[in-house]
Amino acid sequence: MKIHLNFTALESSLIELEKQSVTVGILNNKKSYNADYSRPLTTLSTLSGSTPKRYVKRKRSENTPTLRFIANILEKKRGIFSKVLELDDNRDLVSLCQDLVKLNKTPEDIRRLENSARALVRNPILLKSHGTNAVSTQKRKGFDMYGLSTGTLFKNIQAKYKKW
Repeated sequence: MKIHLNFTALESSLIELEKQSVTVGILNNKKSYNADYSRPLTTLSTLSGSTPKRYVKRKRSENTPTLRFIANILEKKRGIFSKVLELDDNRDLVSLCQDLVKLNKTPEDIRRLENSARALVRNPILLKSHGTNAVSTQKRKGFDMYGLSTGTLFKNIQAKYKKW
């Protein structure tokens, strides 16, 4: 028995997929806020529930770091952006690929794709896939969530779809 497989349709789909990209990260360069450790914990509402966070001090100084600066530190230490593709338990990668394949380029599909890309980075933070904080940091923050203190950086993780 001889079986002939025709991959022409698959090859054209792959060529079309290679023409698209999604950028995810801190796409604006706002200043961050310092955590206010004098106030009690509050919560950050997410789609999967809520997580503790600190209130922010509304005053910023010239020395207040930008969100990109903080994101670069977290990236160098634990790869919160680059290593999400290597995480064994990151189901969001499958969801992102499915959304990319089904993309019809309607505004709703593009928004769904961008949300999947954001979830690819944000969910491992919520699931503590990047590890835990040092004990001293846990005591200072009052909770153990690496990459999350006030929620400012977390909320500013964005994604942008682009067709070449």
